[in-house]
Amino acid sequence: MKTLIRSLFTLSILCVSGQIQAQTSTQTMVYFESNSSELDQNTQNKIVQWIKTNASEHLDHIKVIGYTDASGSTQKNLILSKQRAEAVVAILKMGGLKGEDIEMDFKGEEAPIAPNTTETGKGENRRVELTWVYKMLMPKKLLPAIQKFTIDAEKGADVIVGPYGTLLHVPANAFVDAKGDIVRGRVSLEFQEFRNAAEMAFSGIPMTYKDGLFNSAGMFDLKGYSNEKAIEIARDKSITIDYALANKHKDLGFYQLDEESGTWKKLKDLEALETSHPQFENEKVRPDGSAIEVQVDMPQFEGANVMIERLGRKSDWKAMARTMRPGDTVDAAGNKRLTTNGNITDAGHYYPSIISGLSIKSFGVYNCDQVYRLKDRVAIKATYVDEKNREIVNTSVLSMIDLRYEGAFSFPPGKFTCSAAGRNVLLLFTFDKRLYALSEEAFAKQGITRSGAYTFQMTDITHEVANSEELANYLFPTR
Repeated sequence: MKTLIRSLFTLSILCVSGQIQAQTSTQTMVYFESNSSELDQNTQNKIVQWIKTNASEHLDHIKVIGYTDASGSTQKNLILSKQRAEAVVAILKMGGLKGEDIEMDFKGEEAPIAPNTTETGKGENRRVELTWVYKMLMPKKLLPAIQKFTIDAEKGADVIVGPYGTLLHVPANAFVDAKGDIVRGRVSLEFQEFRNAAEMAFSGIPMTYKDGLFNSAGMFDLKGYSNEKAIEIARDKSITIDYALANKHKDLGFYQLDEESGTWKKLKDLEALETSHPQFENEKVRPDGSAIEVQVDMPQFEGANVMIERLGRKSDWKAMARTMRPGDTVDAAGNKRLTTNGNITDAGHYYPSIISGLSIKSFGVYNCDQVYRLKDRVAIKATYVDEKNREIVNTSVLSMIDLRYEGAFSFPPGKFTCSAAGRNVLLLFTFDKRLYALSEEAFAKQGITRSGAYTFQMTDITHEVANSEELANYLFPTR
């Protein structure tokens, strides 16, 4: 009889009493001899030891799934996989776990993890998977505020959400209840937005896509309720959102999260617009495209904005400074000249500040993202100590942030991957709701260039960081 411990990390997201509940999991496996469901004494002892190691007050439930290799008939293998799962469940109960905390399933020869063409592969497939699922509540105060508003479901409405100009277009009779009936009267909509790595770190939302990572340009969660009961968007309806981007990364896509599996589905590529004018932060373009207003910080033009005006040819521009007031026209007369005419930038592509017409066909979590590949990847086996070199125990989730990107990536605390060349920051959450951090400078001093085991001395910032805004100030003090 062979046994193997394999640790994996999965994440699911639930809303419980105004809090985000993230779930992490560790997976262990038991392997069986051919055509057998017996557990020898050594394996039974190992399972009991797993209970002592993995069962805690934070354990939500255990998933037990039995499998076989492809030898024999499909029906026989289905029965055998059930017998294997039942054998493991019996030991779990003998070890003190309650039946209601155990979810059992059996799938026969389905879902092999190795080829059934070799004896080694068959041995890998003759298994029972045990997934230990833990719950972790992330306090409401550490998350971005949820914006709540009500509308008449039968009339619909256009609603501005947040301070950045995002607009929801809700059509009439757009919602149905759990029975599929049209919802009448007032409904409540909730909109929660995540615009930087600090807000994403506390969200518990996965930021990986297939074999890539997300560099987010903005993420939001939209939900609806009628009489405090969840509603859905009708099949023949959709909510349209004009979304204010937090960042303008290249090659953006629009994604929706499958909250059960923790995986993302790409809905569409976001279409970039062609431009022949210079690109600046916070720019305002005159409707006819002949001038652009951008904010500047220049001592010689205190309190002034810059007006970039086209001079005849498509890429021939001049720049002036003037103090702008509401209602001012784009009149260059009397403005101080900053530069002479010339090619300030080449024509190219850009994303507008607001992406119009994104279609929302179901409530949930959506993301505007650039996908990138992790370079100089290293795998870290981690131990954590506090300022007094005492090991930090009761750890729950590690959030790894590379300050080069807008994203936070969750891992089981014991193992994580990162870029050796990254501007890495670590945030460690514990089950007793303490927050520890390792700064970019402290991570760099480790001199990590290859995979291996490392010890990280963390700083307790629990009392310094009470919300995502304070965490953003901690991570990005110069922003």
